[in-house]
Amino acid sequence: MNAVRNSEIGKKVAQLYRCIVKRQVQQAAILKEELDVCFKELLRDDKMVAYYNLVCFRYQMMLEQLQEPHQLEALVNCLQSDFLLNYYYYFFSGQYAFYKERFTEAVDLYEQAEKELAHIQDEMEHGEFYYRAGVCYYKIDRFDRAMPYLDKARRFFALDPMYVEKELQAEMILGNILSETGQYEKAEAHFLNC
Repeated sequence: MNAVRNSEIGKKVAQLYRCIVKRQVQQAAILKEELDVCFKELLRDDKMVAYYNLVCFRYQMMLEQLQEPHQLEALVNCLQSDFLLNYYYYFFSGQYAFYKERFTEAVDLYEQAEKELAHIQDEMEHGEFYYRAGVCYYKIDRFDRAMPYLDKARRFFALDPMYVEKELQAEMILGNILSETGQYEKAEAHFLNC
């Protein structure tokens, strides 16, 4: 019975994360409230709690209610054998470092997350990763690194009509890079796609 309940809760946590990625703030808030109640009643499943804490950290990032991620560091012991949690830990920590404008640290964390990305089956999660890493490389003027990441992100986002805004954002940044490097005709082609 508890395994079924944990499975249902895990699906709901994944649904919360999808709402966060899509920036569906109201739906995410509703799900988070429901999950907060569930986790008060949940028997201790350390991995489920760690997963939920990571997603809650990402929720706080979405709302920009950030504090130092001490609670994330406490999860490291649970992460050793779980690729998904490992990925989320590095990916969310990278987003936090980016938010704090520690771009080199963010790149290092994204590189760690990328090592776990092969274990992630969700195509939109791949798109989100490539987009975030590409934007980070763009911020530090590593255009040679940013372009392939942003192009991959754009192609993943093109697979789902719910991600058209993200696809256009990636397309726009690709155009910006080409414009900044003097490749105006190529840049124009990207801008026209927007």
